Amino acid sequence: MTHISACDHSKAIACKEAGDQYLSEQDYEQAIEYYDRAIALNQSYAPAYDMRGVAKALSGCPRAALADFNQAISLDGHCAAYYNNRGNALAELKKPAEAMADFNKALLLEPKNALFFYSRGRLYEDLKSYRQALQDYDASIILDQTHRASYLHRETLKQKLQAQGLPVADTEANLGPDEHLSDAFYNNRGVARSFLHLHMLAIKDFSRAIDLNPVCAGHYYNRGQAQWALGNYEQAIADYEEGLRLNPVAGGYLFKGQANLALQRYRQALADADKAAELSPFDPQAYALRGNIHLSMEQFKQAVADFNKSLELFPQQADVLENRANALYNLKEYTASLADLNRAMLLNPKHPNAYLLRAGCYAELKQFAKATEDCLTVLKFDPHNQAAVLWLAHIKKEQKTPHKHPKDENV
Repeated sequence: MTHISACDHSKAIACKEAGDQYLSEQDYEQAIEYYDRAIALNQSYAPAYDMRGVAKALSGCPRAALADFNQAISLDGHCAAYYNNRGNALAELKKPAEAMADFNKALLLEPKNALFFYSRGRLYEDLKSYRQALQDYDASIILDQTHRASYLHRETLKQKLQAQGLPVADTEANLGPDEHLSDAFYNNRGVARSFLHLHMLAIKDFSRAIDLNPVCAGHYYNRGQAQWALGNYEQAIADYEEGLRLNPVAGGYLFKGQANLALQRYRQALADADKAAELSPFDPQAYALRGNIHLSMEQFKQAVADFNKSLELFPQQADVLENRANALYNLKEYTASLADLNRAMLLNPKHPNAYLLRAGCYAELKQFAKATEDCLTVLKFDPHNQAAVLWLAHIKKEQKTPHKHPKDENV
């Protein structure tokens, strides 16, 4: 074996750590370059091979990743993570038997690792061995009640099986005598259920999390978001206010401002948006919210100013471009409105309201053929869109006898 100097080994560690940083930033090309440097300095450095394999796998190259994982294991056959990583690459390459062997080996070496149970659960699910998948997801969750991916996959699989008429017990049923569930469990399961639009179940979980840990602001914010999704704006505001009392962050004021806007409490909503901007002056959402409030109040110039600020901070916001276009339309700046709508539709080409508003701009500019085309596009997306039908009728009349038409709805 080639002797590696302490200096070269230290340099290899530094290169590997630099690669890890690039990997965390999802710059896989740079990460691989630094892992290459680490390996050049020390060809027996197993962690560099392993992490280079991870970077290659995340780059969509599982076969190249597999070679690196093989090398890492040949250098250190007692590291459980290497087997787990190789198992994931083998699963991606449709080699389930070999992948299962690796996941089992990883769990033999580290029988209380939540990630390894999650990995094996994913493979069981791919193999349609749903009961084993659920058991592994439960094991992962019980071992690490913050492992959110396990919650999401478990709840998705549970929903799928229940839709087939198959009963599925909750994770609580699989607890051992010395195991208990923390507020993190209920909060993370609530997040997964919210993602799946199971908002009533999510609220129940968030409430349980609050019972267990009543001083965690995040639980209140999450329950508020679930209430918001159900249109329960008053309950949402109550939760946001409690979250803000415990931890006054910009996001909390944004949530509360959106709920106040939904209730048409414009003064309160503006105060919330202003506070969010004060706490986080470079957050484009704060100015976008303020613009939406001014738009709803028909204060179109103020709305445009706020949308301008939001787009300066982050130009690639289709919804903000569309809303600024709406404000410009109401200011009769139809050409500028068109420019924003065209940009918005490049980012989100299947948004009916953008086509409707653009139809209005074209109609004002007497470009009736284009206006008609946009209305017909909306009807392709949604054949029952009454707004598009009304606009088509209006455009036909406008072609014969121009007259003032109704304002388009705010988007």
